[in-house]
Formats: sequence, structure tokens, C-alpha cells
Amino acid sequence: MVSLAFFPLYPGDFEADTAHLSLAEDGAYNRLMRLCWRTPGCSLPDDEAWIMRKMRARTEEEQDVVRIVLDEFFEREGDRVFSPRLLLEWGKANEAHQRRASAGSRGGTARALKTKEKPSSNAVAKAKQPEPEPEPEPEEVSANAATSGAQQARGSGDFLSEVMAAVGLTDGRCPTHWMPPAASIHVKRWQTDLGLTEAQILEAARESRKRHDDPPNGPKALDSAMKNLARTLKADPLTPGASHSQQSDSTKSRARWQKLAG
Repeated sequence: MVSLAFFPLYPGDFEADTAHLSLAEDGAYNRLMRLCWRTPGCSLPDDEAWIMRKMRARTEEEQDVVRIVLDEFFEREGDRVFSPRLLLEWGKANEAHQRRASAGSRGGTARALKTKEKPSSNAVAKAKQPEPEPEPEPEEVSANAATSGAQQARGSGDFLSEVMAAVGLTDGRCPTHWMPPAASIHVKRWQTDLGLTEAQILEAARESRKRHDDPPNGPKALDSAMKNLARTLKADPLTPGASHSQQSDSTKSRARWQKLAG
């Protein structure tokens, strides 16, 4: 399979996210985008030496610029580094490419069968020259790797949408740090790592939103609220020597959150 030859660029979104970058940082950002797109899985190994070599960042100053861009715009998951927004666009572009390729394959099969059914002519047909194969891009991706980001995003995307609604993101916009699959994976960890239920997460998100003027810029901003909730649920009962008001407040708080667990 030939890798995707181009990626979509939305100037409005791009400028909104990167207008504060210096000229050098903007250049590093663009080169990282191109490097990700041409690398299997639309992600880079979490290996700084490898990234700096591919980026051709040779001086300490150039490497510092790359680090600044990586820290602000990229996520780390396992042993990979990726741009959530670019991975989302890549998944959509690859699915469209796969549909076109599949339709073309079916069309070619149908034409071949139709040709076989025609009676042969006495005239000697001139042999058709084979069409040249397209030149492969330097990096190739497997079909499974190409759709993994999109599949992962779909798997927990519904709950991510509920969390976004709970924090006030209901106008259809999706800030960069709320983009799946990275945001979906992060939200899922509140369940797997902290042991919270979906109902508890949504209620905690609503409570957090009430304390702030604006919605959080990403799920990481809710980590402290989720960790505090997990500690509350796991806290040992107060000792007999604690005041009545302390026991009452703690008991009511735990009972309320445990009720949401069903």
C-alpha cells in the first residue's frame, strides 16, 4: 500500500493554534507534521535522538526549538509520540483512501469478468502495455496501522463526547487537546487507573466546570478533580475521635459519590 501523498491543512485552525510561535518554531512544527504523516502509524517513536536526526536538528538551539513544539502540540502514549489533530485527519483520509481503493478493485474485477464473456475476435489484438506501478513513498503503512487511530477514537468517542458536554463544550467545536484518540485514551484511564465509573466522572466534570469561568482546554485539566474523587472514595473511615461534623461531611460525600457507582 502506498502511503497517503498529502494531508489537509485548515489555515484558520492552523493560525489559531500556532500564531504565537516564532519563525523557527513554526518551521519545526511544520516539519514534524510532515515527518509524522510519512511515518507508519502517523506517529514517531518516543526516541529523542531518532526525532532529532530525522528533523535534522543538529545544534542545541535547534533541538530546543523541536522540544518546545513537541511539548506543546504532541502527546506521548506508550512508546509513540503523535499529534492528536493530525492523527485524526490521517485516520479520516486513510479510510477514504481505502474505500476508493476497494471500489476500484471491485470495478476492475467486474470489467475483467465482462471481458471474458465476450466472444474472441479473429483479428489479432495488439497486446496492451501494462500500466506502470506508482512509485511508492519512502514510508509505507499497513491497513491495520492506518485505521488504528480512527478505530480507537470510535471505541470510546461517545463517552468522550459526554465528558465534553459536561464541561460545557456543546457548540460543536473541538479544541486541540480534546481531539481523539489521545483524549479518549486519557478519559478512559480515569476508569482503568482510578477506578471511577462513567457516572462519577461526568458528575465530577460538571462540578469542576461550575468552579471555572471557561471549559478546560483538555482532559488533563480535570486530572486533579478525578484524583481527588478517587482518594475520597478510597479514604478510610474517620476515627472515633474525629468531630461529628467531620464524620458527617465525609460520610455524606462518600455516600453521594458511591451512589453514582450504581
